[in-house]
Amino acid sequence: MKNWLNQEIFTVGVHNITYGIIIGLALIWLITWLTIRLSRYLIFRFRRFESGQKHAMFQLLQYLIIIIAILFSFETIHIRWNLIIASSAAILVGVGLGLQNLFNDFMSGIILLLDSTIQVNNIIQLEDNTIGRVEDIRMRTTTLKDREGRYIIVPNRLFTGNKVVNWTMEKQLNRFIVKIGVDYSSDVERVKNILYKAAENHSTVSKKPAPIVRISDFSDSAIVFELLYWSLDIFYMDNHKAEIRWEILHEFRKQNVTIPFPQRTVHMHK
Repeated sequence: MKNWLNQEIFTVGVHNITYGIIIGLALIWLITWLTIRLSRYLIFRFRRFESGQKHAMFQLLQYLIIIIAILFSFETIHIRWNLIIASSAAILVGVGLGLQNLFNDFMSGIILLLDSTIQVNNIIQLEDNTIGRVEDIRMRTTTLKDREGRYIIVPNRLFTGNKVVNWTMEKQLNRFIVKIGVDYSSDVERVKNILYKAAENHSTVSKKPAPIVRISDFSDSAIVFELLYWSLDIFYMDNHKAEIRWEILHEFRKQNVTIPFPQRTVHMHK
């Protein structure tokens, strides 16, 4: 049996690959796979952590386990991993500027996983106004799912180097505004009641704090009202605003409240 394990299969450079080495590598990666699966099971059973924190912990532990497995694999093949690291460092220095963004992405990924300012299931808004739910955070990229159901792959450096709005970081209520203008002849108390009713009848609008209606401006052709309301449902906020506007428009037409057209006076000189 010992002779069979030491029997050479093929040679890579100065290293002889035997049946024993192949079996050793297979065992290392089988143990690695089982350890990762067990780690995921144990981490996601903890109730004291939120799902985003569990995901970050699992990702970091998974990378650590894989790195340890790679080092053991090098030792099994009798390759000195410290020489490989030194050679890789020399290659990285040689490539230089071409890998700066890649290195920045990896470092940003580590920061995201460690500080937990952005977690899985958070709803975030990027500088280009892209809004999406965080589906996965990896070392180099983060996957978002936008409101159209598209998956967007974002380099991690965009999260650490730019301003990012996290709508759900503290699970707090967020304020939204619906603006509308009415004719100067309108009964403002009636308009206020219609706006209150439209907000209070919508299922996503919070009761505490209660919605607020205020006059924000006296424009050239309309009294401009603002309906301010608070909600936890961020992802489809534009759809909710549209539903509230439909309700307002329906009540305006029902109660003969006029939304004026823009008016301009043109003077003709002969």
